[in-house]
Amino acid sequence: AILRKWPNLFNGAFNPLNLQPMVSASHQIMNSKQSPSKIAYKILMEKEPIFPVRLLEKWTFDLNFDTTLEILKAAFNSTYKLTISTNLRAFQFKLLHRILPTNHLLYLWKIKDSNSCSFCGQDVETFRHVFWDCFVIRNFWMNVKDWLMRKTGITYEFNVIDIMLLLVKEDAPLVLLTVLLIGKVFIYKCRNLNTVPSIGSFEIYLNEYIKIEYEIAVKSNKILSHFRKWDLLEEN
Repeated sequence: AILRKWPNLFNGAFNPLNLQPMVSASHQIMNSKQSPSKIAYKILMEKEPIFPVRLLEKWTFDLNFDTTLEILKAAFNSTYKLTISTNLRAFQFKLLHRILPTNHLLYLWKIKDSNSCSFCGQDVETFRHVFWDCFVIRNFWMNVKDWLMRKTGITYEFNVIDIMLLLVKEDAPLVLLTVLLIGKVFIYKCRNLNTVPSIGSFEIYLNEYIKIEYEIAVKSNKILSHFRKWDLLEEN
């Protein structure tokens, strides 16, 4: 199928006097064994992303951290290094774009009658609160930290910036950041189910995810990368 906005996607504003970008993209599709959608995705990913200034300002305010354009780009790129799961990538994508529904947003959209936190019921359920500031969630993250130390022998001191942006760092193995990403998804799942997140339930949830990622890795021929990433948890 031909994309309706093909000219705009590959060349910004359509210029009828310069069809070279469209011709080049068409040649890539005709001369490749990959599906057209995969090639279109690759071309789109190579384009320079544009983020609204307001998005940077909101994250800077929420995290009390100078969230520059380069940092936000790194945050988006980190997600693709941490997981091959499209569901996890979509979750982090929505969070970084600040479109993941919270009671604060649902209240503003007049969908909910209260903006209170689903866990503590005391403060407004913002992104930062539901994934970090809430005392119920802080207790959960403390348990995750202790669990990681028992499993890996590594004491990983993470903060709200690590939790929200998941920036890849030299002193943080990918598996640790992946656990934080899955932890956020687990928190949000518990929020939707009106249950309190516990380390026992999280470990079960994490193991189920690892099985799913293994199946994806087998199908995509990335099994070695899968084992390299998760070895740190399996060894202990």
